[in-house]
Amino acid sequence: MKNAKLLKFDEIALSITERVDDPASAGVTRYVGLEHLDPESIEITRWGTPEDVSATKLRFYPKDVIYGRRRAYQKKLGVARFEGICSAHALVLRARQDFCLAEFLPYFLHSDQFHNRALEISVGSLSPTINWSTLKLQKFELPSIEEQQRIVELLSGVDAHAEALRNQLHVANETRKSVLHHLLTAGGDDWTETTLGNVIQLSYGKALKAEDRDGDGFPVFGSAGEVGQHSEPNVPFVPVVIVGRKGTAGAVWWSDIPCSVIDTAYFLVLKAEGNPKYFYHLLESLDLPTLTAQTGVPGLNRDRVHSCEFLCPPLIEQQRIVDEISKIDAVIQETTSALAATRQLRSALLNKEIS
Repeated sequence: MKNAKLLKFDEIALSITERVDDPASAGVTRYVGLEHLDPESIEITRWGTPEDVSATKLRFYPKDVIYGRRRAYQKKLGVARFEGICSAHALVLRARQDFCLAEFLPYFLHSDQFHNRALEISVGSLSPTINWSTLKLQKFELPSIEEQQRIVELLSGVDAHAEALRNQLHVANETRKSVLHHLLTAGGDDWTETTLGNVIQLSYGKALKAEDRDGDGFPVFGSAGEVGQHSEPNVPFVPVVIVGRKGTAGAVWWSDIPCSVIDTAYFLVLKAEGNPKYFYHLLESLDLPTLTAQTGVPGLNRDRVHSCEFLCPPLIEQQRIVDEISKIDAVIQETTSALAATRQLRSALLNKEIS
């Protein structure tokens, strides 16, 4: 780094320890827990309320950085754009302006230089935690204020692009939900009122030994989605709809290629002419987790799924619905890929500039 200075961390940032013993009377409207911080972003877009929590919290102010000191490997932090209170499992950090710009501090905290050191000094095996008493003594190379400003301008432009993509992805996903609901419930003179059990059957997957799921072969699906590979598929056709039976009961997956389905999941078999992907969309639109059996090990109740009533469109309309949703899915996939590429660019630039 150009014109870098070697500084102890407490010369770079202050730890703000303004305690709030009664969150409900803190005089603020927002509470930020570690669960509200996203590893891929410095922005805080989610929060709770002080009434949601109890016990001692920390107060923060605009431009402070909330840094998750517990489970530091998660790399969670966020820049405050408002006043509020946060978890005591966080550090509230404020840049020392003589050496560190407030806008630069969150990028520095996201850098590998800082993160690797933070992991080295964290203590505890189950929930590794960083203690301020240790962190403040650690020495880091910090670029000049002028260089910090250049880095901030570079990375904030990348962040703005990533935020726009996140917003676009949110809109696309919400649009998909709305359009899917409309298409599946539109009805028509040639739509038939029936039950799922009349047109599909959820069949049990087949038990596979763990050692049979380690090779390079076909995907293996269970209630956690894809859980391995197997040399031979045990579902005799493609494409296939997989529905979680235990664990994440009611989760729905789609496979375009031959696959194996283990006994923690069902796979869908058509009992009449139909478009498998239409029934995939239909099942993902239903609140399947509410159809779980509550006796013994909770699991999706197949009979209750089969008894669900719905309006079944003719085959040509099923295909039209699939085509319409595929257009939105293509936008979602394209935006997801662009966001992933932007995150990779951000990481590369950040660690090149702050090494």
